[in-house]
Amino acid sequence: MINVVRSLVFYAGYFFAMLMIGILFLPIAPFLPLSGRYRLLQFV
Repeated sequence: MINVVRSLVFYAGYFFAMLMIGILFLPIAPFLPLSGRYRLLQFV
């Protein structure tokens, strides 16, 4: 039972982190050159 709770907390945190990264980086990504986008993805 504790593994289920632990997994749910992990996936909720993962989803929240990806949502925040998407909200922050999506508006600036189209204006970056391709190499800048790769660096941005490696940073995350």
